[in-house]
Amino acid sequence: QAVAILERAVDGLPDVDLELRLRLERDLISFGLFDNEASPRVRARLRAVTQGAGEDVDSVLLADLAFDGYVTGRPAKEVVQLAERALADPRLLAFASADRPEYSFAVTALLFSDRYEAAANALGSMFTELRAQGSALGVALASCFKAMLEIRQGRLSAAEENALGSLEIPGSWRPMALATLVEVLLERGDLAAAREAL
Repeated sequence: QAVAILERAVDGLPDVDLELRLRLERDLISFGLFDNEASPRVRARLRAVTQGAGEDVDSVLLADLAFDGYVTGRPAKEVVQLAERALADPRLLAFASADRPEYSFAVTALLFSDRYEAAANALGSMFTELRAQGSALGVALASCFKAMLEIRQGRLSAAEENALGSLEIPGSWRPMALATLVEVLLERGDLAAAREAL
């Protein structure tokens, strides 16, 4: 419903307030990528908005491109370049929250492209920002991503601790945190605990 409302708003907006248009387009694309029904047309919008912009692409849209590239199986090198360009803009940190997906999009793109050091650095900045905001929800989300990173680095105890911490606070990321916790338990061969967690 939100995607449909934003589509009508953007398409009906006169070309006089370009800043407002960009803000609405950002929201439409960032949240529309989560909607299986809307994602093909949202993906087309993302390409149309960024095509030909060269180096001037907005960092939020770069993060969207990185995440979409990861989801659709684009080459890792391309996905990483997009994520790193997005994260190079300090303004993207304003989108590090439990309510906005864009900063997490860039982190996810690095994480699943096996760029662990870059992902760890981005997560460090994310934790600093979220603690400054006093956002327990945001820290829980960041803890989920940290657990996902740590399991890939073989740090099972740290991954378990962060996954459990993330699961203490309700949010849309809980399935990811639970999946990471179960993965830790399976790596340890503790099938009974994995079943109990599920």
